[in-house]
Amino acid sequence: MGAQPLAALHVTTLTCAEILLGIALMPEGKRRRQLAEQAEGLFAEDFAGRISWSARQPSRHATENGLEATADVIRKAGPHNLAE
Repeated sequence: MGAQPLAALHVTTLTCAEILLGIALMPEGKRRRQLAEQAEGLFAEDFAGRISWSARQPSRHATENGLEATADVIRKAGPHNLAE
């Protein structure tokens, strides 16, 4: 990001979902809460108005509602079982 002005950068809903899912998979605790707050701040403030919500990607509402459920499935299955 260093060479580009922040205003020129955009992020997609898929990228947001991947970041939030990674955070949701973390064990509950202070670190997870801090990262969740930082990610939300990044999306709401630094990328305000520059998040691409295309028809091919889930809406933010659907993404947020599905993250915890997806994280639960991954936690229960374990990463080694997801490839099978």
